[in-house]
Amino acid sequence: MSFCSRRRLCVRFFLLYFLYVDISARIKLVTSEIFEVLKKFKKPAITCSYGKDSILVVWFLRRLARNIPIVFSNTGFEYPELYQFRRQIIKDWNLTEHVVLPKHTFWWIVERHGFPMYSKGRIAGYDRKFLPAHYCCLYLKKRPFNQFFSKSKFDLVMDGLRAQESDLRRYTIWKYGKLHYSKQNRIFKFHPIAKVTNKEREEIYEKYKIPYCKIYDYRMEGIQNRTGCWCCTLNWKYPKGKFLRTFYPKLWKILLDHGFASACLSEKLQSPVSQEYAMTQLETRPCLLDQL
Repeated sequence: MSFCSRRRLCVRFFLLYFLYVDISARIKLVTSEIFEVLKKFKKPAITCSYGKDSILVVWFLRRLARNIPIVFSNTGFEYPELYQFRRQIIKDWNLTEHVVLPKHTFWWIVERHGFPMYSKGRIAGYDRKFLPAHYCCLYLKKRPFNQFFSKSKFDLVMDGLRAQESDLRRYTIWKYGKLHYSKQNRIFKFHPIAKVTNKEREEIYEKYKIPYCKIYDYRMEGIQNRTGCWCCTLNWKYPKGKFLRTFYPKLWKILLDHGFASACLSEKLQSPVSQEYAMTQLETRPCLLDQL
């Protein structure tokens, strides 16, 4: 199926899927679905990034008085506020956590494949397996998770995947459904809040005073702030550089010093630029690399 065909299907799916539901009714629907699914499995787990979506799933499970183990992928490059929030929420909610660590670091990937400045499949004529973004996802997330779950005894993994987040996630949920078996991981996957919209999520957080990572309070026009790796350069077409430079100047400097100044300016000018020249330009024009 072509990209355009998938996109048309996603649009139709979007219109049917995201009809607003009263918050009380939505909570009842999600809770009942989780309850029914959990009856079919003996050892469930949750993959949790400690962002708003996965924490919402944990909150739903707490309503059912279920303390289901959390599986956290610690890339070592999460925002400082996330690590602070993670420690606090584990303590306050008495959570059980399994930590998955990747074998390689982001810098290791950059040295071999370059900086991920384009998302998978966004460049015409390129196989996404040759894009740096593919290797970031593979080495930092997918492979460590696959290895962990292949050795664990968990028979169900839940996550905070929501259809409204992106076309790809809409298509994934439309194609496989909210509960499906993953041949790759040899485990069932369940997306309990797949139908929850952005508006509904925010209303639930506000009404029930659910705690969240404070990075969501750092707002900037043109960029959707969220948890994830601070060093990720995929969002540079938006003002990700300005976001880092404003709220995390030390991290911004670390990223540029590791060669991104040269890589970003070269991409922007469509001509090779040395790291030394790029850093010299930034001394007088720090906003030069705010976005591609």
